Amino acid sequence: MRLASGVRLGPYELREPLGAGGMGEVWRARDTRLDRDVALKVVPEELVLDRERMARFEEEARVLASLNHPHIATCHGVEESGPVRALVMELIAGPTLAERLTQGSIPVTEALTLARQAAEALACAHDHGIVHRDLKPANVKITPQGDVKVLDFGLAKATMPGDARNADVADSPTRTRWKTEAGVLVGTAPYMSPEQARGEAIDKRTDVWAFGVILFEMLTGRPLFDGPTPSDVLAAVLRGEVDWSWLPDETPVPVRRLLRRCLSRDPRQRLRDMADARLEVDEALRGPDVADGVEPARRSVAGWRGFLPYAGALAAVALALGFAIGRRGSSVPPRLSRLSLRLVPPPQADGGIAISPDGARLAYVAKGGVQVRTLDDEEARPLLEARGRRPSFSPDGEWIAFIGADGLLAKVPARGGPVVRLTERRLGLGQCTWLANETILCTQPESQRPGELLRIPSRGGSAVPVPTASQAARERVRWPHALPDGQAVLLTVTGPSGGEAADAAVAVQRLDTGERRVLVEGGAEAVYARTGHLVYIASGSLMVAAFDARSQSLRGEPLPLAERISTDNLGAGRYALARDGTLVYRKPSRLSRPLLLVDRQGAATRIPAPDHMFIDPRVSPNSSRIAVQAADSGSDIWVHELARGALTRLTFDPQEDETPVWSPDGTSIAWAAQRSGRPRQVRRRSADGSGEEQVVWSTPAHVHVHDWSPDGQALLVTQDAAATARDIWLVPAGGGEARALLAEPFDEWNPRFSPDGRWLAYTSNESGRFEIYVRRFPELDGRLQVSVGGGDGAAWADGGRELVYRGGEGRVVSVRFSPEAGAAPRVSAPRELFADVFGAASGLMSHPDYDVFPDGSRFVMLGGQGEDAAELSIVLGWFEELRRIPR
Repeated sequence: MRLASGVRLGPYELREPLGAGGMGEVWRARDTRLDRDVALKVVPEELVLDRERMARFEEEARVLASLNHPHIATCHGVEESGPVRALVMELIAGPTLAERLTQGSIPVTEALTLARQAAEALACAHDHGIVHRDLKPANVKITPQGDVKVLDFGLAKATMPGDARNADVADSPTRTRWKTEAGVLVGTAPYMSPEQARGEAIDKRTDVWAFGVILFEMLTGRPLFDGPTPSDVLAAVLRGEVDWSWLPDETPVPVRRLLRRCLSRDPRQRLRDMADARLEVDEALRGPDVADGVEPARRSVAGWRGFLPYAGALAAVALALGFAIGRRGSSVPPRLSRLSLRLVPPPQADGGIAISPDGARLAYVAKGGVQVRTLDDEEARPLLEARGRRPSFSPDGEWIAFIGADGLLAKVPARGGPVVRLTERRLGLGQCTWLANETILCTQPESQRPGELLRIPSRGGSAVPVPTASQAARERVRWPHALPDGQAVLLTVTGPSGGEAADAAVAVQRLDTGERRVLVEGGAEAVYARTGHLVYIASGSLMVAAFDARSQSLRGEPLPLAERISTDNLGAGRYALARDGTLVYRKPSRLSRPLLLVDRQGAATRIPAPDHMFIDPRVSPNSSRIAVQAADSGSDIWVHELARGALTRLTFDPQEDETPVWSPDGTSIAWAAQRSGRPRQVRRRSADGSGEEQVVWSTPAHVHVHDWSPDGQALLVTQDAAATARDIWLVPAGGGEARALLAEPFDEWNPRFSPDGRWLAYTSNESGRFEIYVRRFPELDGRLQVSVGGGDGAAWADGGRELVYRGGEGRVVSVRFSPEAGAAPRVSAPRELFADVFGAASGLMSHPDYDVFPDGSRFVMLGGQGEDAAELSIVLGWFEELRRIPR
């Protein structure tokens, strides 16, 4: 049917065209029954012919008609006239926001007033389960009275046929739309969320992103994402940096905070509710002098309010914070108060967190290095050139020590300044604690004596070993914490090469004699509280027991507290306790570590799979499947088929199954089964899940499986030994007597056979740090160092002509390997493939959490954990809770 002025659709007479879009043509029309003008949106005939889509469209129109909000354009209903279908909408006078923006930026107060009304409209729609999906300035009208009316709610959602992944881009950058095969509008490029641009599933957080983009544009007068072509615009949406300096100087602090939370590319880290956005805008419109009854003298604590999960508690929490911060240095303890805080930039998963003794500052490790944040600031401040891990404050809070990226101990002023290197001795993955006598005490887990501690002067100098019994020096110690007298230290002790949470213990060691005693079995990361209590982690919870610091002994049974804490594989928590009783900790992760396909340039694509906390991926010999452990789902082994996207569970044991490897023909999988209190096992099963599990080998030591020999006859495993640390063993794949392959007085791990079975690559710390070595197999002669400057996790590719590995300082490295008949093989100089920015723990690992495809063209790696890593719980006055525990 041809539309023209004077044409009637039922009682509606078309007057003049108003525009056109993916939904069809928009006309001003006269409602002859009610004598009013309306906007008529006529649906394209090709869409009308699809019965299923029209049914969904009409259902959505009924839902839209139920929305009754002053800032949403009203949908009066659906008109049917022969083959024509049209939406009957409220006709709104006035310019669109897009037209208003052609005049330049909008004054801050006016922009916030418009944004507040738009946020109300979005919140109302979201409460009704409707996502706009095409929020942009052209869909926001401004009436002559200055009121906002949001147009076209839900149309894209209601009419989107099929999967947006089939979309393409057309038209100009400011008018670009994703289109499906039916040409239906589902988004506009400069305002698309990153997940929308990638064609992923979207929810109301895509509107939150678009709201942030529009608010930014109103304040600055320029598009946040722009470019000469649609592809350039979409590339900017996916990867472009936001230049916050564009914002006018008078932009209120709550609005700057709101924009950062709206414009997080990871939807899990994005603001989740438009109602919260409205609260932030309200706060900014009220002005800085009066905010929720907080006096100007305490205005600095307002930065906390943007991080509270429930806006209704803002005033009470601000007052509690003002009270607590105002009491710093006072003898009066702060009241018990609980808060949530999101760190910007987010911390690395295992970089460590520290709090100053007075509870005023946090130090943690983000991608850009060590960050410091005072508790009444909005964002952290990077300490320039301080790149490393495991920060710790000096007793006066003025310095922060950390292990640098080069493995050396350094310190930096907590208020900013030059980095001071303290020793030339590498500490690798060690952790440190300050003693009161200007001494820093550090662990050295990569040494041949991982249970030995080092004293290092805080002004720099030689590292001096602390007296340690010979047997104790073979244990591995972590997370030292000095006791008040400076004569003893709390430690977490494990087996010679680590282990699991059940193997850890809290111990106390005297620094003069080296005497070490276990205080708590199955605990980790203990600290001493001034209330006379020992605080530590067990089974993911904070535990507390009365503790006599003089006799260094427990005085009662440990009791669990309510706090649940995010922990690592050794059960250690991400938490810190200040001398004034301020407790900070990360909440348990509820998110996933996705599987990623990464090319040789480092470009990553997420593998479509259900969300799990994946670790230990291993590619099948024919590159079609990935075996992987899902640590959040019973720690079982799963198999993912790349072509079909199917994820199938292989094991169902309630205890931990890890480090899966494929048989050379791809028909079976072997793995390590860790059983607390029972022998560990190596097991195998058909990769399709048929048949029963077979126990290949049992051992009392912690065990990992690393490879299956090319002839199918043997498995390469590692296990711990008191005398020789971690060793490489050869285990018959069908069961039988195992034998030690490499049991030298160092750590050897991550062994891998070359594709022809003639060479063995592995990691050893025989040089004092972890490096990659290659030996002939089965002779085990001709040892050759492959890596330079540190390395771990070697994997063969390209038929054995290439070795790739994780190198030092966050690199994925390649070397060419050329075996020579009757002579030592030739190895090329290491070549960096790409920066290792993926989700494995920093530093070298006992199992590398990545794998390479046999032809070397791609890697399977792990994404980061996301939002929960950035969310902290803060308890002010936590000692008040501890004092209620009997001593």
